[in-house]
Order: sequence, then C-alpha cells, then structure tokens
Amino acid sequence: MNQRKLCFLLFLTVAAGCHRHPRSVATAPQPAAPVTASTAVSPALKEAESAFGRGEFLSAAIAYESFFQSGPQSNEMDRLRFHQGVAQALSGIATLETASNDTFRQLIRDYPESTFVPPARMALSLREDVVRLQADKVSQDDKIRQLTALLPPAPPVLPAALAAAESAYDAADFAAAAKSYEVYLQSKPQTTEMDRILLRLGIAQSLSGTTASEAASNDTFNQLIRDFPNSPYASSAGRVIALRKEISRLQVAGQREKDDKIQKLTEELDNLKKIDSNRRRTP
Repeated sequence: MNQRKLCFLLFLTVAAGCHRHPRSVATAPQPAAPVTASTAVSPALKEAESAFGRGEFLSAAIAYESFFQSGPQSNEMDRLRFHQGVAQALSGIATLETASNDTFRQLIRDYPESTFVPPARMALSLREDVVRLQADKVSQDDKIRQLTALLPPAPPVLPAALAAAESAYDAADFAAAAKSYEVYLQSKPQTTEMDRILLRLGIAQSLSGTTASEAASNDTFNQLIRDFPNSPYASSAGRVIALRKEISRLQVAGQREKDDKIQKLTEELDNLKKIDSNRRRTP
C-alpha cells in the first residue's frame, strides 16, 4: 500500500473515532424527526454500528446500506452517513470504495452545516489523490514495460570450456583453442552455432602446429560439411580438404608446385577466418 493511501485510511479511522459519540449540529433539507423507537432498535442499524465499532467495515457498510434503504428518520443522519462512507472506503471492496465518494457527497449536499462535512471533504480530496497516484503508477509501469521491451536481450552466459576456447582463438593461441573446443564438444551441447564452432575448431587444429591436430582438422571439416551442408562455411571447408588432398598427391612432385599448393591452403584458411569474423554471431 502506498504512503498516500495509508494516510487516507488513517485519516478516516481517526476521523470516525473523533466523531463517533458527539451529537452533530445538522441542518437537513427538511426538519429532522426525533429519534423514534423503531430507529433506535433497528436491527440493521444495530448491526452496522456494532460492526463499525469492531472495525469490521465491510459488514458495517452492508448493514448501513440496508438501514438507509428502509427510509429512516433520525437526528443523527449526518453521523450515520459519515460512518457509512468511512465503512465503504475501508471495506476493501473496490465498488464500495468508489461508492463512498457518492456517500460523502450526499452528506455534504444534504447537511452542509454538519461538523462531519470538513472530514468528508478531506476524505474526498484524499481519495482523488489516491486515484490519481494509482493512475500515474499504471502509466509509469506501462512506460517501464515499453522501455524494457526495447532493451536488447542479455547475452547468454557461455559454458566455461567454450568461453576459454573463444578467448584463446581470438588471442591466436590455436593449440589451446583446439583443446578447449574439443572439451566443449565432448559435452554434446545443443546450439544453433554449431557450424561456426566446428569451423573454428577446424581452423584452430589446422594452425595449432601439432601434426595430430592438423590431421584431425580434416575430420572436423568433413563433419561440418556433412552435418551442415547449407552452412556458408561448408564450401570453404570443402576447398581446404581438396587442397590438402592435392598437397598429399604432390608429396613426390616438384617442391615448387607443392609450395604453391601450401600457399593456397594457407590463404584459404585465412579466408575462412575472415568469413568467420564477418559473420560472427554470439553462441
């Protein structure tokens, strides 16, 4: 409950207590009839006053409404109307809280000289403030939701092995990157970035400086081609494998031609790294 509404409830409680017993000086549109025996013993009024005194405001509001529907006459009508408005305002029921506005206005209109008019006016003023603040809060909450929707989603937290692999790859520590990518893939991850990860693993293996890793890169590139034939990386991986096969064939051929093929392979790996850099997405 916000501070303004709490102040409103405290005000009503205090105002009701201060005006519970003193007899008001009221001027009704028509001369008020003396308190009759029937009014004094009205079951609805007894129930309303008793519930009000116990702080059971919902029961009191219902009983006061039943009492007023009987068309009673009393020289304490202004006090009873005020108690009805307080009970409605503190009932916890939205429709009754709204109805309290009409009750307080009726009190002000019918008994303009009553000592209950000032607290009734104050109650109306405070309720208007509460309604305005609630409307402002709804508007602010809506604006916050709109602004929140504009924020980009937080980047996913990478698994430790993948984070280490990406960091090592970006630092050109390809031997460390290859090992970390392999550890990550052993966990059988599910990701939409698997083609890019296989590409990076193949490049890291190829550039690791380790013969076993360089040989393993063929299997990695073949897996990329097999599992992701429509990936933009697949054709480049195929060219790398084709160049390696050509280099193997030329092992017994002239050194110059072999060197040319090795140079082409190096350039192809560099192109793969550039493609990855240009198309990089966060896994």
